[in-house]
Amino acid sequence: MSVLSYVLVGFIIAYILDAYIHFWSDKVLKKWQCKTKAKRNLCIGIAYLTFAGVLAFFILTLLPSLIDSVKTLAKEIPNLIDKSQNLYGKFQDGTLINLPENVINAVEKAITDFFGTVVSKIEFDKIPGFVIKTVAVIFNIVMGIMVSVYMLIEKSDILRAGNKIVDTMFTPKKARRAKWAVKKVNEIFKRYFTGKILQACIISVVAFIIF
Repeated sequence: MSVLSYVLVGFIIAYILDAYIHFWSDKVLKKWQCKTKAKRNLCIGIAYLTFAGVLAFFILTLLPSLIDSVKTLAKEIPNLIDKSQNLYGKFQDGTLINLPENVINAVEKAITDFFGTVVSKIEFDKIPGFVIKTVAVIFNIVMGIMVSVYMLIEKSDILRAGNKIVDTMFTPKKARRAKWAVKKVNEIFKRYFTGKILQACIISVVAFIIF
């Protein structure tokens, strides 16, 4: 199952980056005369450098803000606890609002039950498991990136092998239909992903400039 997850993540990354690679190969470097494989390898390198640059940009942009927010929250927690304790003390001695004793007892019981329920819902014994799963997800992504590099470099051989498998499994007529269907689905998804990626990049740049 882990190997399958590597292949799946790698396929998704390779599929999305392949449109960007074609843009460089067919548009930007169209007039550059060199071996086809050398040009494709160069475009693959550019695609992964761009991918790493975009990822680093978002990490360096969002991570400091996230760290500052966590630090601010950590500084404010003691003040919030003190204010809550003072407020609760005033509520108990009746200086905040004068209520019958039975109402105060009912409110205290409700608050105690609420916090007890919240604490009981926190499964501290599962925190190590969560950390392990997070590390596993990161590892799967890294392995998926490595698999995607291989898929993009050996794309022609992989497609050739896929065509042979289809030709072996089906009759010539059904094989042509299957290849035609896959080609149409590929064109639709490529246009969709290209449009969405372009839209996400524009929105990200605009949001970064505004905020």
